[in-house]
Amino acid sequence: MKTLVNIILIVLLSVSTYAQTTARYIPDAQLAGIDTLKGADTIYIRTPFLKWSLDYIGLQVKCVELGGTSDGYIYPQASIDGIDYANLISTDYLVYSFPNDTLTITDEAVGLWNILALTNNYAGVMCVGTEGDTTEVTLKYSIKGKK
Repeated sequence: MKTLVNIILIVLLSVSTYAQTTARYIPDAQLAGIDTLKGADTIYIRTPFLKWSLDYIGLQVKCVELGGTSDGYIYPQASIDGIDYANLISTDYLVYSFPNDTLTITDEAVGLWNILALTNNYAGVMCVGTEGDTTEVTLKYSIKGKK
């Protein structure tokens, strides 16, 4: 009887350990931030620290024209430490993008980037405007990884 109880405990511990290492999905987009790009300013919108061992980070940005004619560019970025960020391009084989690596800001523009996380714990975008426009920029993210 004691052996049977020990076997059951070992099985339960093994199952709980296995459950902790299975893939963790957060399929719903999480809001990273909303900011307003005014004129020729540069703004940065970042995800919070993503503490899991990640397979990928998905970014989605949407632009809404608030005044003038929205114009400028948005660049996807990633970082290991949350301090120093690097622009990402598709030729790095670390990012897949739609419609392309750099999103041209227009009213209702949407950009999507899928970043192979490997060692990146942070992601975000750098938005560079042009004179005479005001644009609201919204960044959302989703992740897939192990807890």
